[in-house]
Amino acid sequence: MNKELEKIADMLPPKNNNYNYLKKIRIGYPVYKINIKILRREDKEVPYSYEVILRLLFENINNIKQISGILGLEEYVVRNILAEMYARDYVYLIGNNPVISIQGKKLLNTLKMMEITEDKFTIYIDGISGKVEIDENVQKGTNGNLLKELIKVDNDFLNEKFADIDDLYKKYQEEEFDGFKNASIYELYDIKEIQSKTILYRYKDVYIFENNGQIDFSFKNKIDNEGEYIEALANEYKNKPMILDIKQIEGKRVTVDNLNEYREELNKNKMLMVENARIKDENEFNKMYYSNRELLEDEYIEFVLKGLDKCKGNIYIKTGNFNEFVEIDDIKSKVIDLLNNGHKIIVQLGKNGTKKDIEKEIKALKLKGLILVNTNNYINERVVIFDSLYMLYTNYEYINVKSDIPNLKIKNEINSIVYKDDIINIIKKDFENI
Repeated sequence: MNKELEKIADMLPPKNNNYNYLKKIRIGYPVYKINIKILRREDKEVPYSYEVILRLLFENINNIKQISGILGLEEYVVRNILAEMYARDYVYLIGNNPVISIQGKKLLNTLKMMEITEDKFTIYIDGISGKVEIDENVQKGTNGNLLKELIKVDNDFLNEKFADIDDLYKKYQEEEFDGFKNASIYELYDIKEIQSKTILYRYKDVYIFENNGQIDFSFKNKIDNEGEYIEALANEYKNKPMILDIKQIEGKRVTVDNLNEYREELNKNKMLMVENARIKDENEFNKMYYSNRELLEDEYIEFVLKGLDKCKGNIYIKTGNFNEFVEIDDIKSKVIDLLNNGHKIIVQLGKNGTKKDIEKEIKALKLKGLILVNTNNYINERVVIFDSLYMLYTNYEYINVKSDIPNLKIKNEINSIVYKDDIINIIKKDFENI
């Protein structure tokens, strides 16, 4: 089975009956990183000196000189041991003579003593489900698609989760001391305080579907608490439409006229490729893979990189912004390599607005030979032509969403690949006078 077929099969979105697939979006789900100070306990064997002293006291032998002689220890050493036992409530003193306490008698029956010490422990709490974990697969928020936490984490919450935290603490010690013989495993005795609390995020790919203005979500692979995550996203997008790139806009964008007549063909070829990937028909899949067709969203960057690798001639770009060619390191490094080797890269840039923080990098590319022409109009599509190799074309559809907010639409990005020379040559004409 060829690698392209397997790769496409992995990219396919999940099926959602009666809904049309729109796009995939990466959502950051909140996770608390909590550093806590704890008290831990360990049941230890009673030291031999404790046991002998308690047995002697139980038999009413409480003269320190006598005890010292029986143990074969100096009197000051015995006094130090008794001071420790007094601090633990195992003995008390009447005059200069020690007497066994109720706690001491209990210890003599079990010969096990409880030791309480302080420790620090880091836990992670899912901000949606409240699940307590020690998994560190989290990161800082890196985009605007971040959900708010639903769980309030305070001392009361931690005490409710005491048993779970105790289990995790034991698991942590078992992994930490794996391979060490006779290592002590402590139990959680008390949670003293929260020392620090940080919100981080665990990212999940969410697939967005639409049917007559109704939005639906799903994950590709089943996960624990899936319903809670989807409900949290659904509730938040109603109050914060921008989280799904939903906008309040008037009118529709206009696609490139030369490609309008091919829209049905491009979509049909993509669907045929998808179907053949599902049934693993390699021959029919290959025909569609290398045809004029729409791309799956995960393919776009791959074909940009492939074009930069294989293009022997000029590269022509028409776009509303140039962000991806600077922000994605793999793409930027290949652009620099091509410019250093004398390739011509020509860019028509619309006035849509390039991020200010990349203007310096664009200037550096211009110094290496990038030809950049700023236009006075908005460019609402994206064209990347790799000479006669192929053309990547992106247009944007805006789909009405049912909402109390008027003119609310979801932006759907549709990427296509075109191999036909006649179409490519027509669009290349826009660059003739540059």
